[in-house]
Amino acid sequence: MRRYIDNGRFHRVCLNLPPELGTDKGPTALELGVTSFAGRISQIFYLMSKKMRVSVSALKVNVKAEKPDDTKTVTKAHIEIKVTTNESEDKINRVW
Repeated sequence: MRRYIDNGRFHRVCLNLPPELGTDKGPTALELGVTSFAGRISQIFYLMSKKMRVSVSALKVNVKAEKPDDTKTVTKAHIEIKVTTNESEDKINRVW
């Protein structure tokens, strides 16, 4: 079953379930939550780098979430951030 979520600002997202329960035409709510978490991390990093005047030319955030079969939700998340910049590693670490 497809469900559409609207944020009230003209943005709509289709949610669905994996093939055994749905049509797999969109992320599950849990997958969207993990994606949203990665998006928020990137926004915070971007805003802090601007505030600290640290130049960042590219930023990639990868969140790998673990949800064991015997649980109903994510139990661990591994975050990897890749930054393309001419700044020192020390400056980038201060942003984080």
